[in-house]
Amino acid sequence: MTSNSKPHIYVLYSHNPSRLAHLRKIGALRKRYRFTLVMDEKQPVDWQEKYADSLLRLPVTDAFLNGEKIIRRVREHGVPDGVLHLSEPCLPLWVLLGEAFGIAAPRRDAAAIGRDKYAMRLFAADAGIPIPGFCRVTRANLDAAQRLGFPVIAKPVIGGGSTLVKRFDSFEDLKEDFERMQGEAGRIYAGDSQISETMPNTDEGYPFMIEELIGGETLFETRLPAGIGEISVESVHENGRTHILAIHDKPLPGNGPYFEEFVISTPTRMPQSHIRMAAEHVDRIHKGLGEGSFVLHTEFRTLRDRLVLLEFGIRIGGGPVYRSVLLSTGNDFLEILIDLGLRRKPRIRKDRAIPTITRLLFAPRPGRIRAFHGENRMVCEPDYAEHQIYDDIGDMAYRAPLSSRCNAHVVFQNAGDGFPALERNMEAALAGFSIAVE
Repeated sequence: MTSNSKPHIYVLYSHNPSRLAHLRKIGALRKRYRFTLVMDEKQPVDWQEKYADSLLRLPVTDAFLNGEKIIRRVREHGVPDGVLHLSEPCLPLWVLLGEAFGIAAPRRDAAAIGRDKYAMRLFAADAGIPIPGFCRVTRANLDAAQRLGFPVIAKPVIGGGSTLVKRFDSFEDLKEDFERMQGEAGRIYAGDSQISETMPNTDEGYPFMIEELIGGETLFETRLPAGIGEISVESVHENGRTHILAIHDKPLPGNGPYFEEFVISTPTRMPQSHIRMAAEHVDRIHKGLGEGSFVLHTEFRTLRDRLVLLEFGIRIGGGPVYRSVLLSTGNDFLEILIDLGLRRKPRIRKDRAIPTITRLLFAPRPGRIRAFHGENRMVCEPDYAEHQIYDDIGDMAYRAPLSSRCNAHVVFQNAGDGFPALERNMEAALAGFSIAVE
């Protein structure tokens, strides 16, 4: 990079409509930076490239095995000064760029820990962070799950969101459904960036994590039908110090059989003791992974006396999380990550936290979207801040266990009256909203 040129940033991106806000911000920063949008060569590209200066398509499937080809194409396109990592499947690609060009990036072992849920739990256990009882199974050793206390949760060892995450109340139920789940996982994740590492023996099928169900308790008063306590922690680490940008309360209505997030809010309403525990656990994770793993999205179940780790990702959260952090705290996560990727000290605000709630909106059942109702009423409410509808009329809407996202989200904010009023006003705003499917 010459003294007169703009820093060249590679944006590692796997398409998800919830990341529109990320791309819009990238487009707004093009006067200060030169952005190359990096996508899998097998993934369709449409409007996304309009937000960057250039597009580079790489073989993301089995990224480490394709390392030589990837590095050659990067040299031909232009070596980056830094990386902005937006999508979990692109983590190995970030590691490769760091190894080849000396830019800030996680270590290779951290990439395995940050995506492989089994390796993640071994890491957390060694770090002294509470986790559920767990085991890793394929069709070759499914009987190992019998040593756990049921009910249990089954989830793909490498997978995103709540896709194929399911509760089972008995080993017999798990055994009956396991072959179907392995087949679905093999289909959904066939192009994953670490598929050969995940499935070294294809005869055994896609591996799953089986872990004991942690019930979770919502530790604050709420009007929402959400008695199962859960939080996510958004954090960055630089120069030996962990900064908590936001803690989102994300309680759930129930404990299965499937798990779809339906609300996030910040600042957290948890007790101070739990806020300290969250900060301590996340700091331990950051330091164990090393300086290159400078961003984490970490999820815990909340109980009266402790937090129990569900998982973490070496990445920023999706669009609703990004916008919630910005609207509530004034911290622009993307600008912070660009600074860290360029090894610059970021500016982090800690002077405000406006109550902010984001509702994730789903079609009532799988089907083709026929209409959206009540959008005009929703945006007229005083606490309305913004919303995004991810799908169009005629698109297919999916629900758990095959969905990886909602169909829309809406953000409400109230600087003066706090969460009780904000929840009431949110309920009123959404009373007439629905997604019709056929």
